[in-house]
Amino acid sequence: QPPYAPQEQYTPQQQPYMPQQPFVSQEPPAPQQPYAPQEPFTPQQPFVSQEPPEPQQSFVPQEPPAPQPVFMQAEEHTEQPAPVQENDAAQTTMLNKGADEVPQPTLEPAALEAMMDAPMGDVPNPHFQRVRTGEKIFFTKPEYTIGKSETADYMIMDNPAVSRIHCVIVKKNGVSYIRDNASTNHTYVDGVELRPGDEVLLKHGSIIYMADEEFVFLLRG
Repeated sequence: QPPYAPQEQYTPQQQPYMPQQPFVSQEPPAPQQPYAPQEPFTPQQPFVSQEPPEPQQSFVPQEPPAPQPVFMQAEEHTEQPAPVQENDAAQTTMLNKGADEVPQPTLEPAALEAMMDAPMGDVPNPHFQRVRTGEKIFFTKPEYTIGKSETADYMIMDNPAVSRIHCVIVKKNGVSYIRDNASTNHTYVDGVELRPGDEVLLKHGSIIYMADEEFVFLLRG
């Protein structure tokens, strides 16, 4: 074998660094558009309907409603009859009593209770019972007058304090009323003085005074 020959030492060849050239297109460049200034920004207008607006109704003030008439229920009016005109003042004795003094019943309570205890089976027959004499006075007319006049339906001859036509007993609708006839010494029902012309309902057992003459109203008996 041939003798070993040493190899030459490898020396790298260094080439100088060459920067790469940028890529250049071979096509011709496109012509640039001339610069056009942009229009200023205009805000969009709100949408407006193309239909014509409906005409506005002109305001017409409304008149207030006319007040409605209020119909009130008419009260029943009973015309009070005029008192019977009698020349009574000169012939009637004035009672000497205070303004607040009211005649009091003279019947004993037991006797009054017995008079009020009318049998229920009897037919109603309203009447007065004169306390001093016990006489019964039945009302035989729709308007029954009591007084000392000879024209009265029931004449009280022995009491000058009673007026000529002192009061009237009125019968209507099955009940009895008493009406003072503007008497001089007044009429009282259960201690209450009657106003002239007022009609007051009579109840069984009511105590009636004509001046100082006492009566009891009874429905039966």
